[in-house]
Amino acid sequence: MEPHIEFDGLEPTINAIRERADQIAYLFLQDRSIPGCDEAVGRFDFSEESLLELEEDVPLLEQLCDAAELWLEETTAELTHGHRQKRFRVRCMAPKGSAMVHSAQFLVRDTRPPPPPDPPDPRPELKLPQADFSNVEH
Repeated sequence: MEPHIEFDGLEPTINAIRERADQIAYLFLQDRSIPGCDEAVGRFDFSEESLLELEEDVPLLEQLCDAAELWLEETTAELTHGHRQKRFRVRCMAPKGSAMVHSAQFLVRDTRPPPPPDPPDPRPELKLPQADFSNVEH
């Protein structure tokens, strides 16, 4: 993981996913950075198709939990680039969305200093017209 990305509250979320893995069909991820404007950003299915490579000697649920953790970290880190921090919610859903098994929120911070602002566009120098007092009465 990138050293400038920090997660706050992700570890308890991952632990809850691991504890309830046998009940979870998919994870639903939302960006909650703007209050009242939750934005769906992704879904991770708890199925063999979600695994790049199936390892015979490791239990399937453990592999799915590891893959889900990696997916959450990579997805949220990528979405946080260019922002100081973002808030996410992950919902752990039962098959066909029949029930929400667990829900949690966590923060992702990009600790790099913000980039310097773009320099302003050059503007033409403003000049006042030369004063003409020839028509002024003395």
